[in-house]
Amino acid sequence: MKKFLNGILALTASVVVFAVSGNVRAEDVKFSRVNSLSDLAVGDEISIVNEDNQAALSTVQKSNNRGATKIELINEEFVYNENVQLITLAAGIKDNTFAFNVGNGFLYAASSSGNQLKTQASIDDNASWKIDINDSSTSIVAQGTNSRKVFQYNKQNNLFACYSSASQSPIAIYKKVDSSVQETTYDISFNANGGKFADGEGVKITKNVGEKESIDLSKYNPAAPYPYAKLSGLTNGENTYAPADVVEVSSKAIFKAKWEASKILTVEEAIEVANSTGTTQTTIPYTVEGYFVSVDDSNSITIKDSKGNEFVAYAATKGEALEEGDLIRITGSIINYNNKTPEINRGGTYEIVSNATPEDKFAASKVKASLSFDWSSNDKGEYSVSNLKLRFGVMLDSKNTVENGTYGALLISAYDLKSESFTEVIKSYNQTTVDGILASNDKIIKKEVTIKDNVLMCSIDDVKYSDAYYVVFYVISNDTLYLTEERADLVGLDIVDYATNREEYDLTIDEVLALYSLMLESDNSFKEN
Repeated sequence: MKKFLNGILALTASVVVFAVSGNVRAEDVKFSRVNSLSDLAVGDEISIVNEDNQAALSTVQKSNNRGATKIELINEEFVYNENVQLITLAAGIKDNTFAFNVGNGFLYAASSSGNQLKTQASIDDNASWKIDINDSSTSIVAQGTNSRKVFQYNKQNNLFACYSSASQSPIAIYKKVDSSVQETTYDISFNANGGKFADGEGVKITKNVGEKESIDLSKYNPAAPYPYAKLSGLTNGENTYAPADVVEVSSKAIFKAKWEASKILTVEEAIEVANSTGTTQTTIPYTVEGYFVSVDDSNSITIKDSKGNEFVAYAATKGEALEEGDLIRITGSIINYNNKTPEINRGGTYEIVSNATPEDKFAASKVKASLSFDWSSNDKGEYSVSNLKLRFGVMLDSKNTVENGTYGALLISAYDLKSESFTEVIKSYNQTTVDGILASNDKIIKKEVTIKDNVLMCSIDDVKYSDAYYVVFYVISNDTLYLTEERADLVGLDIVDYATNREEYDLTIDEVLALYSLMLESDNSFKEN
């Protein structure tokens, strides 16, 4: 008996795609380290942190102190979570002090006999905190009569409390980042007397002597926050300067670096940027170019490159109608959502670079595979398989059929392919003809193809359990060669898949037993070797 399993449409390997959520998500809220008292003002939202243990003041008010919650500090930033106490700065009742509003009251140093940090309804001296910040430390001290008033972290008990001196672990202040600000601050020292930048990081001018000093901004090149980003300018208050400008200052000044994408990204490069961000989105927009694959009900658009790498634009702004194979560009902030889904975050936009031709749509076509075989059994109940064939095929329709095109297929054993992408290997030869490709690699085999019921197909006869192949289909149109993505197929895995999913492939019990005989034969051969 001969059995053709589901024709050419039977899929024998799973395709990995990126999961896309259809739910609307709140953007991640970031906090960054405060390195100067001048960066704090009434109304700012802050968190108090012990950096060594990556612990932040928590929302849990205990009877005599405050709890701590875990955070992850990366480059002096962390992403807010609901367990972190959000503090809104208010004015203390003493000069140059702040009060810490925690929503249901104000934190205060509560005792002279115990290390107590509590919450009360009003602001008094014990709830008025003097903050001092220098390059290496932050001091927060209440200004009331209660003597245990130094805000500290107790790492032994993982809590925050007030002590008579800085006898415990140090703290730092982190401020909520305004998500609308597309810039990053870097600190460097400036020697006003010599007019030169000292070695160090950042652009923070702090040592001016009162007379104007010329600062050559081109002498400092801060590290880019992400791959494929370039410095577009520096801001000082309302003024914006080119990176090569010379600026005169006569008092303390802070310059902020502004960034922009250095190029239009490939899908592979966009994934690289996403992997560099963790779970926070980039503060600059990028443009990613790729071929349209699909769009879901939440308008999340999937694109891919010629290697099969895929990238998602989450809930993109609707634009022109898209068809598979269209070359498009998507612009927006990149994020590696939940550390597993590289994507353009919500709010991205797209534009069509070029509509897909039938040749483009053919090149975007999926290659599928199936098995066929003869089987027999004897009166002892022993099964055998013969004429095992592996078929590959591409569905043709009115959109991807190339009129007057010349079709064919190229095949290589997986054991002869040293690269992950057969398609890219072929392209690397820079050949415009099939003969040129075959001359470039004598391991590549040209396969004849047939078209039946709108399926372009080729087959490999008498395959073995251990055989593995890569196949691409091609079409030659107007002296140009167009290649599909490659299809990788391991015969042994196909057999296991068919035997264990017989209902999906409409197999009889006899057919399954015949396939199991092949699996057993292969297993015995492996043991003998």
